[in-house]
Amino acid sequence: MTQKFYSAVIWIGLLMTTYLGHSQSNSSEERIDGYCDHIVVTIPGVHFDSLMKTLKSNIPRSLAIMPDNSKAFLIPSKSIPYVEFWNSSTSLYTGSQIALGSKEKEAIPKAQRYYGHKGTAYGELLTVGTEFASGHPYGGNFFVSYGQIGMSNPNDSVEVVRLKETRTLTPKTKTSIKDDYSFFRIRIEEYPDSFIATDTNGTLINTKFVESTPEAILGRGMGHVSLEFELAKAIYQERKEFKIGDDLKIIFDGNILIIILLQSQYEKF
Repeated sequence: MTQKFYSAVIWIGLLMTTYLGHSQSNSSEERIDGYCDHIVVTIPGVHFDSLMKTLKSNIPRSLAIMPDNSKAFLIPSKSIPYVEFWNSSTSLYTGSQIALGSKEKEAIPKAQRYYGHKGTAYGELLTVGTEFASGHPYGGNFFVSYGQIGMSNPNDSVEVVRLKETRTLTPKTKTSIKDDYSFFRIRIEEYPDSFIATDTNGTLINTKFVESTPEAILGRGMGHVSLEFELAKAIYQERKEFKIGDDLKIIFDGNILIIILLQSQYEKF
């Protein structure tokens, strides 16, 4: 990582650690042309270091880890959407969220009216969502704007080209997240108890609704299930798997990288 890129990632990471406080308005404001900006993932603290070590050894130019080990960023060559991996040892309630962005000039006031909050601003960076500055840890979207701050990966030969698909399990009590995608003019294909949102970059967010029970949350039956990326080229000649934990696995298969976050749920998704 270049020093400039590393510093920018750290700065943005520090700014995005605030507030998880909740309420949403079903405002009928004019919609926004938007896209998936990044994915928020919480990794069990017991597995965080092993996951980072494995990713760093295979895709070092795509990964930046915060100095305090609280989180890491996987930033593809196409930059957006990127992934934030949070360490549950330091951020217990971050959960699984999806940040949406837009290049429209009036996106900020529109998003504030839609969510019914002003959100939280630090300089040019602003986030606003269903829970003031962000979304619910399970089934929560929020809007992010960087102002003139550029989020990019300037390294040569970045291994990861783009995030292709996110699979996620969301409580049935959060079906209103479909309204978020509609508000951001992101195309939706609806199915019984599920939907697929596809943004202008071709990123797929495959969402299934599940019962919101303590067992589902404690048993890791909720949240992001997997992340699938396109690689610039195959890293291994044959399919390669790395088991990080009982529910956490990394797969390299040709020019595809899959990070399985909930193995038991992935098998029946």
